[in-house]
Formats: sequence, structure tokens, C-alpha cells
Amino acid sequence: MDARLNVRPIQILRLPEVCKTTGLGRSMVYQLEAEQRFPARVRISERAVGWVEEEIQGWLAERIQRAELDYLFSSVAAQTSLAENYVGLPFDD
Repeated sequence: MDARLNVRPIQILRLPEVCKTTGLGRSMVYQLEAEQRFPARVRISERAVGWVEEEIQGWLAERIQRAELDYLFSSVAAQTSLAENYVGLPFDD
């Protein structure tokens, strides 16, 4: 079987679609891109740019995964901190 048959066509998102997909505003998209914390746009014509949809989806997936990990680590840290507060305290049995 030809491997090219399994390849999804490349989709280019224009700025309004990127903003809608990510929930970011126009200026934040450009700021994050300038800081190299967001996928780079690609020139699709002399006066038009867009973003590769797969790269935007990957960026979103990374953000979601990072948020989940941050939540897990903060939850574990909070529980550890609570447990440390009880070390050495007398408890009634």
C-alpha cells in the first residue's frame, strides 16, 4: 500500500481561525510567535500568511498536557505540604 494514501492533506488556518481555535487574540498570537512559543506562520501568497493546522493542534495538545501535569504536581505538593504539617502532632486514637 502506498504510504501517501494515509497522509492527511495539509490545512492552512488564517488568523481568525487560529484565534478561534486557540482562544487567543491576534496580538497574543503574534507575541507568542515572536517569542518562539507558538508555531511560525507560513507565507501562502505575496500578501497572505497562515498557520499549519497540525502545528496549531500540536501546540494546543502540549498546553493541555502541561496544564494537566501542573495540576497533578501542585496537587501532590499540596498534599505533601499538608502531611508535613501534621508530622509530630499528637493524635487521639
